[in-house]
Amino acid sequence: MKKVLFATTALIATAGVASADISLTGGAIVGFKSSGATNTDVTLHQELDFNIVASGESDNGISFGASMDIDTDNGASSTSDGEMFISGAFGKLSFGNVDSALDNIGLADVGFDGLDVDNGLEALRGSAMGADVVYSYSIEGLTLTLSTVVGSSSVKNAAGEGDFGMHVAYKAGDLGIEVGYADDDSTGDTSTGLELSYKMGAVSLGATFIQQDFKAAATRDLSGYGISVGYAVNDALSLTAVMASSERGAAGTADLDASGIGFSYSMGGGLSVQGGVSEVDNVDKWDLGLAMSF
Repeated sequence: MKKVLFATTALIATAGVASADISLTGGAIVGFKSSGATNTDVTLHQELDFNIVASGESDNGISFGASMDIDTDNGASSTSDGEMFISGAFGKLSFGNVDSALDNIGLADVGFDGLDVDNGLEALRGSAMGADVVYSYSIEGLTLTLSTVVGSSSVKNAAGEGDFGMHVAYKAGDLGIEVGYADDDSTGDTSTGLELSYKMGAVSLGATFIQQDFKAAATRDLSGYGISVGYAVNDALSLTAVMASSERGAAGTADLDASGIGFSYSMGGGLSVQGGVSEVDNVDKWDLGLAMSF
């Protein structure tokens, strides 16, 4: 009798509520890493990421959804803030733990966990620039993305109210062109990025340029560039080579140079072997491991 009563109560409670699709996806990496630091040993690195995604559609055709990541990094658990979206003919609006529009511009890395070849260049995007609202709209190969921080109590965005980002991407066949801009409202600092990509059969080429301009007169503006080359040997094996150079420091007199080469071999079913070697700021690094997708 209690089971029947509970089931009836549940049906009444959910009457009129639209059905939604809920899926669980995930990925994991595990392998060996060498940071290249003096007097350090090779370490075992592992990460696990589950993503809960819910989506639905209103009676008038507006799509909506939410997602949340549950991560572990070498055994330390953390749950990231979730994000929500609505989308339709007007475009897509995302809220929550979202990235600045300028973060769409970046450089490829190598290795199963990344060997930091891209870090110096991507730091010029401005690490303090955030977002908690993102709008995007696409039409005939052109995509516009805008981001801002309206203001929230989260640690990520509490001090970033008013930050603004913009990204425009255009795809014409095998050629891609992207430009981006971000403004840190609290400091007045800005960052500008340009990314070009081109695919020729099995070869993929990419070039990225980023400049960071500081409002403070005593701080020199910084810039950097990066180049990547990818080659698909066959359906299973792909190779990637990356190099980057970026100015750093208040004076901007020293460059941070980085380069690396990596591979990925798919074993099918979502399992692949990945690894790479790199030299970052005169420090040699390598890693080798497994990547899994579920």
